[in-house]
Amino acid sequence: MDLFVIHGIVEELRQEIVDAFVTKIYQMNRTDLLFRLRRQGEEKQILVSTHPDFHRLHLTEKKYANPMIPPRFCTYLRKHIMGARLASISQDPYERIVRLGLTKRMDAGMVRELVLIAELMGKGSNVLLIEGEKILDCLHFRRSEEGIVRPAVPGLTYAPPGSSGRWSPAAVTLEKMEEIIAFPQGERWKAMVQKISGISPLLAREIEFWSDGTASATWEKFRFLFDRYDRCAFEPRIIRLLGEKKVLCPWPMQSLGPAAEEPMASMNKAADAYYFEITIRRQMADQKQAMARKLRQLLSRLQRRRENLALDRENCEKDLVLKEYGEILVANYPKLKKGMRQIEALDFRQDPPRSTLIPLDEALDPAGNVQRYFKKYKKAKRGLEFIRERMGETERNIAYLDSVLFQVEEAEDAEELGAVREELEEARILSVSRKQRMTKEKKEASSPVRRFRSAAGLEIFCGKHNEGNEYILRRIARGNDLWFHAQGMPGSHVLLKVGAKEPGFDSILEAATIAAYYSRGKNSTRLAVDYTEVKNLRKPKGAKPGFVTYSQQKTALVKPDKEKVEKLLVVGSEPFSS
Repeated sequence: MDLFVIHGIVEELRQEIVDAFVTKIYQMNRTDLLFRLRRQGEEKQILVSTHPDFHRLHLTEKKYANPMIPPRFCTYLRKHIMGARLASISQDPYERIVRLGLTKRMDAGMVRELVLIAELMGKGSNVLLIEGEKILDCLHFRRSEEGIVRPAVPGLTYAPPGSSGRWSPAAVTLEKMEEIIAFPQGERWKAMVQKISGISPLLAREIEFWSDGTASATWEKFRFLFDRYDRCAFEPRIIRLLGEKKVLCPWPMQSLGPAAEEPMASMNKAADAYYFEITIRRQMADQKQAMARKLRQLLSRLQRRRENLALDRENCEKDLVLKEYGEILVANYPKLKKGMRQIEALDFRQDPPRSTLIPLDEALDPAGNVQRYFKKYKKAKRGLEFIRERMGETERNIAYLDSVLFQVEEAEDAEELGAVREELEEARILSVSRKQRMTKEKKEASSPVRRFRSAAGLEIFCGKHNEGNEYILRRIARGNDLWFHAQGMPGSHVLLKVGAKEPGFDSILEAATIAAYYSRGKNSTRLAVDYTEVKNLRKPKGAKPGFVTYSQQKTALVKPDKEKVEKLLVVGSEPFSS
C-alpha cells in the first residue's frame, strides 16, 4: 500500500469513523487485526495488516475467520481500548504511518488518552499502542539485541522512523529534479524511488512517462501529482493488466498502457476488493504448495518402498530354485553324510540325468540339510505372496496420491482445494488439529462437478475432484452412459449421458476432449482417452475414492483444446440431481 493510497484512505476514514466506539477486536493471524466500530447505530470494520507483502489499513466488508482463543496482543487491546472512542485519525506527513487517537472513560470520570499506531512499511510493519510517548504493547517485538536500529518493546519510548536520507516530497525542487534527469531514460523512475521518500515505482514510472525528458517537465508532473495528493483529489480504481495481474491505483495510469479499469466508489472500497482477492489467491497458493509438498513426500516414500519390494521379490524368486535342490537331495539321500560341505548329485529329473553341485551345511545331518532347502523355499514362496499383496497396495496408493496431487495442482478455487483437503483428512493422510475440528463450519457446498453440453445437446459431466468423481458414479451415471478418462495418467472422470439413441461420434470426441483437458496431459498436442460404458466399470472393495477398474474400452486420440472446452461449458447451471 503506497503513500497515495494510504492518504486517500485516511481522509475517507475521517468522515467515516471518527467519534465511533470500539466494540470488538479480533486478531485473525500473526499479522492481521480487525476492529469493529459503531457510530450512531452504524457498524463498520477496519482491517490493519502488517503482512510484509500486503501491509494495509482500510475499511472492510469482508468476512474473516477468527481464532477461538485470542492471541496475546489482541487480549491486551481488548483490555485497554474496548469501549474507547476514536477521537482522531491522522497520517504522518509523507509517511506510511497512521495514528488513531483513542479516548476511554475510566472510573471517577477520568479520561485516558491512547494512540494506536499502524506502521505500514513492508517487513518493518507493526502496530503499537502508546500512552504519551511510552509503548504499552506492540504486535511485533523488535529488540535492540537483534540488531534492530529502532527497537519496539513495551516500556520503551516510541520513536518514529528516522530520516532515510531521501528527500521529502515537499523538499523536492527543480534543481534536485535535474539530478534525477541526469540518469539515462528508463532509469529515471528508479532514481526517483531511491531519492524521494514515499514515492512508489508505479507513480515514478507515470511521472517519467508523461515528461519530455527535461527537468522542468518532470518537476511539473511531479508537483501536479503531489498537488492532487495534498487536495486528496483521487479517482481510485483497480486496473487489470495483461496476464490477469491487477494494480490498485489512486487515479488512471497512462504508463500502464491498454488495460481494463474498474473505477471504485472510494479508496477504502478499492483497497478492500483488491487486497481481499490477492490475499485469498496467495493463501490458496500457499495451501496448495504445502499440500503438494506433503503429497510428494508421501509419494517419494511409496516409490522407495516399491523399489525395495522389487529387490525383495527378486531375492525371493532366486530362492524358489531351492525346492529343486531339496528334491535332488532327496533323490540322492543315501549319499548324504554329516560334515559334508557340498555334494555332487545327479538330477534325475533331467534326461539324461545331469550332475549338479549343491552346497551343504556341515553342521547338519542329511535330514537337516534337506529340510533347510525346503524351509527356505517355503519362506520364499510366502514372501512372494506377501510382496505381491504389498506391491499391489503400494501401486494403488501411488496411483491414488498421484491423482490427488493432480487435483491439488489443478484446483481452481478454495472450495475445490478444501474438498480435496477434507478427503485427505478423512483418509488420515493430512492431520487436522483439534482447533480446526472445533471451528469447522458446515457450508452449503456447490456442485462437485462441472457441467457441459455437447453440440448435439447431450449432457456431459466432469468431476472437480475425487468427491465429484464419486458423485458422477453414484448419482448421475447409468449403465449405458459413456465414461471417459485420460489413459494412464491422473485426471477427472467424465460422463457422457446417453439417451435412447446412440451418441454421435462428435459428442464422443467432445467428451474425450474434456477428459483430456482436465488431466495431467492437458498441455499435450495429442492425448489418448479411454472410454467405455458405465456397466463395464468396477470399484474394488476398499478402494480409495474415485478409483475404478474398467474393461471393453475404446480409445480416442484427441487434442486437449481449452477453447473448445470453454465453449461447451454450461455457465451458472444448477447442480444435477437424479
